[in-house]
Amino acid sequence: MRKILPLMLLASASAQAEFSAVYTVDVASVLEGGIKTGSVFLDNIEVSSSGTTSQGEWSGTLLYTNSNTFSDLYAGDGQVASNIDNTSMIRLYELWYRHDLHAQSWQFGLIDLNGLYDAIDTAGLFLNSSHGIGPDFSQSGENGPSIFPVTSLALNWQWQVTENVHWQVGVFDGVPGDPDHPRRSTIDVNSRDGALISSELNIQHEGRRYAMGAWRYTADSEFTDSTATGKNSGLYGIIEKPADDSENALAWWLRAGLANRDINSVENYLGGGITLQRFNDTHPEDILGVAIAYAASADRWRNTENAGNGETAIEISYSRQVTEWLRLQPDLQYVISPSANKGLDDTLIFILRAEFTLTHL
Repeated sequence: MRKILPLMLLASASAQAEFSAVYTVDVASVLEGGIKTGSVFLDNIEVSSSGTTSQGEWSGTLLYTNSNTFSDLYAGDGQVASNIDNTSMIRLYELWYRHDLHAQSWQFGLIDLNGLYDAIDTAGLFLNSSHGIGPDFSQSGENGPSIFPVTSLALNWQWQVTENVHWQVGVFDGVPGDPDHPRRSTIDVNSRDGALISSELNIQHEGRRYAMGAWRYTADSEFTDSTATGKNSGLYGIIEKPADDSENALAWWLRAGLANRDINSVENYLGGGITLQRFNDTHPEDILGVAIAYAASADRWRNTENAGNGETAIEISYSRQVTEWLRLQPDLQYVISPSANKGLDDTLIFILRAEFTLTHL
């Protein structure tokens, strides 16, 4: 995660403050299938700053994306092939402070939930949004949970129970931003919106990470067929094996999740992948990987929409650090049954990503 504070705060930051700016460009193309073939230019700028105090850390992020979109107009996929695909906006994305108290900490402010929950470092290579946060979780809420591109006020508590056991609980505003004005930077906390409560337990054991998470909204949500309302909730589990420091190091992960079948279009999800690192002596930072993501349709939504059983996205990606400030990543995705829409053919997608670290130019 990259983070930032407004310039007026930067001026008073301590010598320990860090600053970064990253510009990401995707040229995303549908080669066959989907809604229509063609290409689109997506870009995203994150300007970030963070620093430490005697008992904690502060951080903030400014975020910009252009007005082009890809999945809704070209690919037709529900899991969203590019994780920077979004309509035009510029906003204060994060602004928080974390206070440390021995083995515990409290964090408050505008917080990206996905920086704390349902995050898999090993899956960070891949561009499909489902490998950033599972679609069973990201689909939830009136305006989504507090993740890209709109975050909300939150309070998060963390406890390092033992060296290998970590537990956290967070309370997030139930409706980030303003759904009626998506381009505005809005903070509106009221009892009608309720709250999203999230919890995650992490255990490190013999080089592997085991995580179990749960989430629940306190306000009622409407069923997908509009016949009733209820409380939206879900569970997820992660097993992750990071790469070690050896040559030809392999890393892998598996993630499964489920969500309320009456309220959500995706009832359950299964994803995973494998990466290969340090296999090229000339370019030791190269990473090659393959991943798969399956989002299964909920029965109520499927019957209402006359949809299929689900969507499967298969992804192959290769990352190369060309210079200190430029990273290139060709990415190929094949999406089976996009959005579980029976009227769409399977989609072949190619994305070329360029990431410029502007502070190194």
